[in-house]
Amino acid sequence: MNGLSESIRGFFLTLSLVARTTVSNVSGHWALAIVSLIAAGIIWVVIQDIENPRVEGTVPLEGEAQGIPVEFVNLSPDFVVTEASRVRVRVEAREDQLPELRPGDFRAIVDLEGVEPGIPLDLPVTVEPADDTIRVLEVIPSTVRVDLEPVAEEEFEVEVNVTGSLPPGFEETEARTIAPPFVTVSGRPDLVEAVDRVEIDVNLSGQRQSFEVSGDLIARNRNGDRQTVTLSEDRAMVEFTIEQQTVERLLPVRPRLTGSPAPGYRATSIELQPSFVTVSGPQDVLEPLEELTLEPIDLGGATSDITQTRNIQRPSNVELERDSVRVDVGIAPIVCEDDQEAACGATTFHVAPRFTDVPEGLTVAPGSYTVQVAILGPLDELADLAPGDLDVTASLADLSAGISTVEPEVTVEDPFVVDDVEPLSVDLIPGQVP
Repeated sequence: MNGLSESIRGFFLTLSLVARTTVSNVSGHWALAIVSLIAAGIIWVVIQDIENPRVEGTVPLEGEAQGIPVEFVNLSPDFVVTEASRVRVRVEAREDQLPELRPGDFRAIVDLEGVEPGIPLDLPVTVEPADDTIRVLEVIPSTVRVDLEPVAEEEFEVEVNVTGSLPPGFEETEARTIAPPFVTVSGRPDLVEAVDRVEIDVNLSGQRQSFEVSGDLIARNRNGDRQTVTLSEDRAMVEFTIEQQTVERLLPVRPRLTGSPAPGYRATSIELQPSFVTVSGPQDVLEPLEELTLEPIDLGGATSDITQTRNIQRPSNVELERDSVRVDVGIAPIVCEDDQEAACGATTFHVAPRFTDVPEGLTVAPGSYTVQVAILGPLDELADLAPGDLDVTASLADLSAGISTVEPEVTVEDPFVVDDVEPLSVDLIPGQVP
């Protein structure tokens, strides 16, 4: 076969060369030129039939479920075919073309001109290939049963099938506007009866302002599957009105401690997990909020660290990111001196200060001045300590008339230690120290 093909190719090339030579002198040899071209076409057909012969086959192949869908033409709009039909075809085509053929390459037609409903008929099917080089040899089956019945109709309200959700704080503030609000579904009675709703799908994810959306209308059954029916309108438009109704703020959480640790112990640290919580609500409610408070934790008599989960006291009309916070309170012994083994305690005194370095021409305005001082010391000696045992001085050097804040200095004898001293406000007025 290959040798024959090569021989034919050689003959064809030679004939083509002769034809080109003849055509070049076509002014005097019209008849010879036409004969040469006809001969070339015949040779091409011969080569095609040898190398890519025409063969017969079936579309679709045996065993494939889908066939060529039958179209019904000249069907009255008042009637519908009760059952869809499909056919197969036996065709003749080129050998390399046949495996590529699919149902979509053919059109199967049944003419319903003059057909009346009520009596089922077996009508012939005509199949037309999209490629006119393909020859249809047989339609399988050659006829299909056609039964007509009146078209069923039902009106449905258009519904919106919403997917996704608006960002936190955004809400629809008005009813959705849908156009058209109603559509008519028509088709086979069993299919129309199975329709549960007609919807337009809309995704609200990320929408932060009012918008309009246009989309396809879909008839669905109770399971949400699409129904093959005809709709009076294919598309719809939906208008959404969206506004921000709430705001968010990140507020600090403040713990509430009650009671005191056991004598000789004190709270050394407080940790919150988390220390900030997101709250959301109307803006006029959130704006004045500065912090969130927790249910109180009782430190009474504690000698070791305390870990508790406490609820956040929720302000009215707000939403919290979380309802509770973990609180870790560090409790440790009070240490007066590094080498002291006796138990320590703390006490607070209010001591009248001694003013020094009063500026010339000024004097301290009359009034009661006391300095709050926290003292650490051995428990067995701390009870005997008195305010008079503390020397509290407040230097007024370089101050001018008016109220000023000074840092007092406190000295106390061992084994006591100054733990904390509150600042003092002093009012200086013109005058001399008496």
